[in-house]
Amino acid sequence: MNVFMHYRSAYPYFAAHWGMVYDALLEALERLGGQVHFGKKVVRIEQGAELQGVEAVLEDGSSASADLVLAADGPHSRIQSGHFPRPEPLRYAERVAWRGVVQRERLPGEVLDALAGEYPDLGNCLYFIVGDGQHVVLYELGGGLINWLLYVNRDKPLFDKQTTGEPPEGMLRALKSNAEADWGVGLGGLIRATAKPFANDIYDRDGISSYVHGKVALVGDSAHPITPHMAKGTNLALQDAYVLCHQLATSFREGPPGNTGLGEALETYDMQRRPEGCRMVAVSRHMGRVRNSKLSDGRSLGFADMSEADYLSLMGEVGVDISTLPLDPFLLRTIRSKEAKT
Repeated sequence: MNVFMHYRSAYPYFAAHWGMVYDALLEALERLGGQVHFGKKVVRIEQGAELQGVEAVLEDGSSASADLVLAADGPHSRIQSGHFPRPEPLRYAERVAWRGVVQRERLPGEVLDALAGEYPDLGNCLYFIVGDGQHVVLYELGGGLINWLLYVNRDKPLFDKQTTGEPPEGMLRALKSNAEADWGVGLGGLIRATAKPFANDIYDRDGISSYVHGKVALVGDSAHPITPHMAKGTNLALQDAYVLCHQLATSFREGPPGNTGLGEALETYDMQRRPEGCRMVAVSRHMGRVRNSKLSDGRSLGFADMSEADYLSLMGEVGVDISTLPLDPFLLRTIRSKEAKT
């Protein structure tokens, strides 16, 4: 087992519970006069020359008209699969993630002591704990919350029609009973103390031909479902939203956003965001394979004995110049071996 850390000093990593981010965004939207209608499911999008804009038909039979529809309906996007030309299917990554969040104050004293001893920089960095065919990501979310994710190789997904859910009871019992033997008193105790771990199957998707179709634009996971190994899913969605808003605001400043102005704004959005989405999907896919010791050509890795040069070489196999990664360069400056540090 080998332990790597992302340091704040080298890479300014900040984490927050998604629920807190969601609540803040919802509050800001409502403060600006926006409205959110929960429990509404879009079943069909209609657009064409006879329509002024685009119409979303809902499951309850009602409809809503707008100048533009933004599809942010996740990796299983009905809008992407049902309304875009040449829709691409999701690709199962042959990996399942166990996940949990625990309040620090609820942990037994011996677990807290072990965590402090085994992961002394917890709260100031993101830890990767790499085992044989599996790895754990460990970090704090703020507010005393500790987050852990355990990625395990698995040939078939756990769930049929969803990506996230409650795992089978037998698998949950096995996870907790083996936790300390697999990961030690600190991390293993943290897993055992988690009241309701959940699981999700890991998917991504190869790049599609466009994020835009007429007056419908894809953003976030509906555009580029990505494995979590670069921690880029939410970040990419926020970047999509920023670029799209900027392009739309530009078209408004230059005059009423008629069909031409709106079309140009959407085209620019697609040209700016799609290459980055495709690149990050490829990099994250490769990262997951390396960390779980299973490359696409079937090679298994002895991660515990791997040198930095070996790891950089494996990263290079994705076909992306390592100097272009946001962790520039990946191992040399932002990841340090715990053994080397001590």
